[in-house]
Amino acid sequence: MRAARKDNLVARIIFYPAVTHAFEGGTTVITHTDKASIQRYRDRLGKELYDQLMAAWEESESYPGGAEGELPDSSDDTAMTPRPDTGDCPVCGHPAAMATLREVEGEGYGSPRQLWCAHCENVWDFERIRCTRCGTRTQAALSYHFDEGDMARRIYFCKLCDGTQKTLSEKDLKEDCQLVDLRLESLLMEPLEQAVAQHCLAKKIAESN
Repeated sequence: MRAARKDNLVARIIFYPAVTHAFEGGTTVITHTDKASIQRYRDRLGKELYDQLMAAWEESESYPGGAEGELPDSSDDTAMTPRPDTGDCPVCGHPAAMATLREVEGEGYGSPRQLWCAHCENVWDFERIRCTRCGTRTQAALSYHFDEGDMARRIYFCKLCDGTQKTLSEKDLKEDCQLVDLRLESLLMEPLEQAVAQHCLAKKIAESN
């Protein structure tokens, strides 16, 4: 499947010190991303988005709290109650933003999956064959999709709840996931996630008719 192009990103990017980018379906906030990480991702971001991010970073010192400050308090930042058997963060209750398939020597295909919370930065282990949104273990309902030529960045889709999960495969990435900036990866995988969700929902509707 071909992912939506990066130019589908709506250009509203600021630092406070967060990078905020808006899509037609809503807004995602990427916090605590540093200048070095943005430079490292220059080729994947593309010139236009890279230039916008760097300009926003250079201006971020003028915002209250500066580039190293904290995000303002918000009623949306309160702790939530995790739903049982799902990928909700056990610390703050927010849904996992990213998953990583770690390569552990001797584990083979059963290498563990870890989830990452963008809200509190917590990382925890989670079953590999289970939907992170509704908790189902029904394998026939679970599938994953990726852009041509890039098996490392995948979107998992659940037919039962229509949930998606952005995922990095360490084996295909050929890089330790602990060295990857998951916030920028999350930003860059948004168009792919949207494309996969639209494709899978359309296929689901067609199959039900």
